[in-house]
Amino acid sequence: MTLRTSRPRRLSFVAILTALVLAAALAGPVAAGQVRLRVAVTPNPMNFGSVVVGEASAPQVLYVTNRSVIPIKWTGTVWQYGANSGGSWHVFDLAAGMTASCFDLPDVTIQPGQTCAIDVISFAPERAGPYSLTTGIRFSDGVGYVDVWIPVKGKGI
Repeated sequence: MTLRTSRPRRLSFVAILTALVLAAALAGPVAAGQVRLRVAVTPNPMNFGSVVVGEASAPQVLYVTNRSVIPIKWTGTVWQYGANSGGSWHVFDLAAGMTASCFDLPDVTIQPGQTCAIDVISFAPERAGPYSLTTGIRFSDGVGYVDVWIPVKGKGI
C-alpha cells in the first residue's frame, strides 16, 4: 500500500474574490451609519459613588472619541432621569473653556481620532438613597445616526 500525499491547493485570486463578494451579498444590506460611525464615550458607565446629602460631588467629565474614519457631528443629548433624580444632577453642556472641548468648532464636528469633552456632570443628592440617570448622545455622519447611552448612578448618604 502506497500513501500519497497531496499538495495543498492554492485558490486563485478570482476564486477568493468571488467568495468574498458572495459572503458580502449573503450578509445582507448594511444600514446607513452602521459601519461608518464608531464612537467611544468614557467613562461608561459613570459612577459618583456615595455623596453626603446636601453636598456636591466632584465634577466628572464625559469624553467622546470619534473612532470613525470620517468626521461626525454631535446632534444632541437627551437625559432620562431614574430613581430619586429630581434636581440632584447638574449638567453643564458645551464644556466651554475646557482644553478638550470641541464646541469651539463649527457645527460641533468631531474629526477622526479626536477626543472631546461633551458634558461636565456633578451629583448633589437631596435625600438618602440610590439615584440614577441615563444620558443618550446622538452623532451623525450626514447619512446615518448612532446613539450612545451612558448609565449614571450615585447614592445619597
